[in-house]
Amino acid sequence: MSKGDKQRVLDALSSSVEEIRHQAVRRLPEVFDEVPEDPLMQALGDVSWRVRKDVLLLLDELQAGPELLRRLVSALGEADNVGLRNAASEALIRFGEASVPALLVLLADGDEDERKFAADILGNIGSSTAAEGLILAIRDGDSNVRASACEALGSVGPEDAVSALTQTLADGDLLVRLSCLDALVRLEARLEAGLLIPLFSVAPLRPVLYRLLARSPDVEEAREQLLQALLSRSRSERHAATQALVALYEGADRRQQVQIRVALTRFSADQGLVEHLRSMLRRGDEMQQAAAMVLLGWTGQSEVVADLIEAAVDDRSFERAYEALLAIGPRSVSAMLEAFDGAGQGRQVLILNLLGHFKRPESLSHIVEACLGSEEEVAEAAQRALGMFGDPSVIPTIVSLLSTGQTPLPRGAIDSLIHIGGRYREQVFAAVEPLLAQEGTRAAAAEVLCGISHKEEIDVILRLLNDGQAQVRVAAIGAIGRLGGDDLIGKIATALTDEHASVRVAAAAALGLRNSEQARAALRVALGDENPWVVKEAISGLARGVDPQSMTQMRDLVLHPHGLVAREAVKALADSGLKQDQELWLRASKHPDSDVVKQVIASSMSWSAETRDAILFAVLDDERWDVRIAAVRGLVDTRHPEAMQALARRLEKEDDALVREALEAALRPPA
Repeated sequence: MSKGDKQRVLDALSSSVEEIRHQAVRRLPEVFDEVPEDPLMQALGDVSWRVRKDVLLLLDELQAGPELLRRLVSALGEADNVGLRNAASEALIRFGEASVPALLVLLADGDEDERKFAADILGNIGSSTAAEGLILAIRDGDSNVRASACEALGSVGPEDAVSALTQTLADGDLLVRLSCLDALVRLEARLEAGLLIPLFSVAPLRPVLYRLLARSPDVEEAREQLLQALLSRSRSERHAATQALVALYEGADRRQQVQIRVALTRFSADQGLVEHLRSMLRRGDEMQQAAAMVLLGWTGQSEVVADLIEAAVDDRSFERAYEALLAIGPRSVSAMLEAFDGAGQGRQVLILNLLGHFKRPESLSHIVEACLGSEEEVAEAAQRALGMFGDPSVIPTIVSLLSTGQTPLPRGAIDSLIHIGGRYREQVFAAVEPLLAQEGTRAAAAEVLCGISHKEEIDVILRLLNDGQAQVRVAAIGAIGRLGGDDLIGKIATALTDEHASVRVAAAAALGLRNSEQARAALRVALGDENPWVVKEAISGLARGVDPQSMTQMRDLVLHPHGLVAREAVKALADSGLKQDQELWLRASKHPDSDVVKQVIASSMSWSAETRDAILFAVLDDERWDVRIAAVRGLVDTRHPEAMQALARRLEKEDDALVREALEAALRPPA
């Protein structure tokens, strides 16, 4: 570039038009072999955030020289230009470890504001080499510097930081003590309860102190302090103590856990505590609700059963309610039966699962009635609850459910009979076998018998291979695959020609369990099936012991038009000799099914760097947003400078908001 071109770009940095300054920053690396510091610092202090952001992106591609670092550190003292000061802070964070020495000098010799900025930036960089300087800074004469140094140590985290922070708890400044406690929480410090309990006299410190008590090795002392705090007049303290008590329990050994639960019963008679927990259940955030559920379960009071059932609104809360009701035990059964009719479908399923677990005789009639209900999910849960009783006396009741001709099949009843058949096989077999003679019940009966059969019943199962119902043949194939020896591989292989795809799928799955050349030969034939699910099962079976002939046949399946097949082929061949075939995988990375491409990306992360990078760079410009996001995540994991540069270039032209968010997160320096 000519001297005139360079000057025009430099002059453009002083233009009154933002867009011209924006473009000038982008042209700096084009006209200068080494971009000088003066124009960089000028643009870094620009009034436009877009221009400053462009400089930061440019700095990602430059070396952090001593002079540039010195000027960036010096800019932290620019009180009149907040934009420059903030941009300089961001730049120093991006340079990471290279910035640490200059920042440590500033931390020791700067004025109060500069020392505070230095501590904040060092905390964001998170380098352990800054620990010694930060430990010295927690004794600084300025309280804001001490507070920032404490916060930073919470991110840097060497072992000696905990000791230094613990000593700082005696600091007379409240902000410093709060920052110190927060740092100790983030460092997951395990402090003696005797050190923490005296600090409870300072009310603002208590919420953080509870979190530290939850990790204290002195479980007994921490337990008593937290139990007393459950009765505090402060709602926020009660909430914090509730969550801390649950956390203390989770980290304790079995003996200590029993002691915590027993100790809570001393307070369970306090109606104020129960009402507090109920209030948390209704109005607390998710974490508070979760903790309240646990403690309500520990109270053992049947009066809270309805509250726990009502609080179950999604998968997580259903699981928590289940555990809490289990903790209350069989005394919750009567309350659950009362709540059953008015409960919604999901809650009825929850109740039925618990009734099956407790096996109380008084709940049996309710469970049987629910088995015949119109709600399929509730009926299935009730049928499974009957099976959980595990008693042969319920076999006739469950068998009668198979006789209803229900469509689809009564899955809960089938599973229950298989479960009971594990212990009472002969009784179940005798009760179910007659149903094979009836057209409407044969499929359900076959599933039960095939699920509990042993080798001595193989003749019964073999007869089912020729049944007119595909579901019966599927059940028989599964049982033969589980029970039969290699002498029955031929019969399974014959099922690969069945007119029903479901039977062929079952046959391929059964053959996949056999490690013999006869089974592999049959599966190689199944690779040509017209049904993608059959082909998928054949690939999965062959993948368990890939041989050269199978690998050759599966090679082209990574390009199969059906995504289900192509994705399974990619998974099967990911660790084979074909992982070096860069041309094949580049073709597969253009598959019309984005899930196939994402599987190629995931698999490539364990391949050679050359093949992996070729794929990732190729798909970074794919037209599908979800593929581009997968490429971004893959490139981030490589941690190569070239990858970061490619991501920065992609960000400049990316239009999709979700992809931009992923790119910005990838390019953001670690906290």
